[in-house]
Amino acid sequence: MGEVPDQVRDCGGSGGKGVTQSVDGLLGRAKALAKAGREAEAAEIYRGLLARFPANRRAQEGLAALPGAGAAEAVRALIRAGKADQALVRLEPLIAAQPGSAELRGLAGSALARLGFHERALAQYRRALVLEPGRHAAAFGAGNMLYLMGRYDEAADAFGQVLAAEPDHADARNNLGLALHKLGRLDAAGAIFAEATARQPDQARLWFNLGNVQADAGHPEDAIASYRRSLALAPDAAETLNNLGNVLRGVGRMDEARAAYRAALAAKPDHAASHLNLADLHRFAEGEPWIAELRDRLAAAGNDADRVHYGFALAKALDDTGDRAGAFAALTQANRLRRRQLGYDFAADERQFAAVKRLFGGPLPVTTGDPDFTGGPRPIFIVGMMRSGTSLVEKILSSHSQVFGAGELEFMGRLALPVARAAEADPALRIDRATALAVRQGYLGALEGLPEQAPVITDKMPSNLTWVGLILTAFPEAKVIHLNRDPMAVGWSIYRHYFSQDGNGHACDLTDIGRYYRLQQDLMAFWHGLFPGQILDLNYEALTEDQEGQTRALLDWCGLDWEDACLKFHETPGLVRTASSVQVRQKMYRGSSEEWRKYEEFLEPLRVALAGKAR
Repeated sequence: MGEVPDQVRDCGGSGGKGVTQSVDGLLGRAKALAKAGREAEAAEIYRGLLARFPANRRAQEGLAALPGAGAAEAVRALIRAGKADQALVRLEPLIAAQPGSAELRGLAGSALARLGFHERALAQYRRALVLEPGRHAAAFGAGNMLYLMGRYDEAADAFGQVLAAEPDHADARNNLGLALHKLGRLDAAGAIFAEATARQPDQARLWFNLGNVQADAGHPEDAIASYRRSLALAPDAAETLNNLGNVLRGVGRMDEARAAYRAALAAKPDHAASHLNLADLHRFAEGEPWIAELRDRLAAAGNDADRVHYGFALAKALDDTGDRAGAFAALTQANRLRRRQLGYDFAADERQFAAVKRLFGGPLPVTTGDPDFTGGPRPIFIVGMMRSGTSLVEKILSSHSQVFGAGELEFMGRLALPVARAAEADPALRIDRATALAVRQGYLGALEGLPEQAPVITDKMPSNLTWVGLILTAFPEAKVIHLNRDPMAVGWSIYRHYFSQDGNGHACDLTDIGRYYRLQQDLMAFWHGLFPGQILDLNYEALTEDQEGQTRALLDWCGLDWEDACLKFHETPGLVRTASSVQVRQKMYRGSSEEWRKYEEFLEPLRVALAGKAR
């Protein structure tokens, strides 16, 4: 949800004491203290001023000129003033003269970090820690670099080390929570932010971060409460208002969600994500001023992330008004930018799928009847392409009294991905009992952190299709439901929607979508061959045409007794965090698989790719 660690702080700096005097008065006092030979006191005043006003030239120059301050103080002043490039120039000869100075290495790390050289900054921070293991500011800086590089486990270790030495280090606690959140350790992240908010209840960012964790953990009411606490402290925080809107939308409170998005835009008119989120809930009329505003904002946007959001919002507006060519052009531009952001490589998916098939190319471990492979809630995995109906099927099942709909859980992917990577690295590797047992135990352990428990848990992560073999080996009692839908309808629905997750790079190009669809179909055929009779193929169109008959068959397959509530799935409360959050709160709709025909003239690349004739 857009959170990043706090700004990197310099190695060994001082924040100074609180002051109430005027800036000029403090500068004068510092100058007088320096003349009197009381350099340490003068330095303290200069540092305090620079902590509040980093660009104050008189404070920078005064600190750098102190006889006792030395060159390090001058470098630190430059970094605080935003002149990291100049700081590095000054540091080079200093480090050459004093290669064993942990302070100078830490300052080099800070300067490099400010310039965006994360790898080089990390090397300097780590060098500082080798020279002076107790230099906790360097450990904090290293943690920030690791986080920004996506190495969240190492970042969490670094922040944990800082906290172990300095339990009151608020920024380390906050950033540890962010790293744990990225790792999917939602219980641990929630505990960290709960402690942080107890220690600093007046910090809006901490309530915001706690709300993000609670939302992802499936605790929508707690998340709403945390966001509102954050907004009480920072009423105009657009990102908080946007995320509040997302949760309200997810629980079906659409009017409140719209109000939250509008408040975000009132606070920050160029908050692109809120434009897109509100557009998704709005029916545009031809000539509506907002459409012209979206065009203008798209043209003036200063970064690709905003252009993507504005592009999808504009496409929605033009589709509502019947401008198909304009809508498709906006989608094409937005998807091209999104694909560039993600750096998608279809060949990487091909390699991964091939490695997974090799992993199951030998005798499979027999886990049915094994006492170690029993116990815990019975999982139902709902898989398939995105936009194929997985949300609808989960909503039907979660309307049953014995079922908790857990949504798109990332647990299986996190457990399976290292196995797949190992299989890519070692073509001879085959699945074994120990691996399956570790996956089972890890998954069941993760389920314990869900907000509700039930005899049956549904996991509707579509990409779990890749891991069906591992799922059925680790969970012989599990049910796997594979959704099929008209591939043209699936492809068009994918292409027209924005997906915030980084793992959906194939969604940004019609040819990639078609090729990925074929890749998944081939893998599913492989799973059917290995596990005959253990996978239910459910057709989305058949479900919409014969709701009761297909629902009865679905419940029977899942070993669940009939309950009428499953026909009234749209009335079932609960959090839905996917693009289907609006649709699944309405009665069964039968015409959605025909929507693509309005754009048929533009979809030839998708048709060609689905036929296997693409590049």
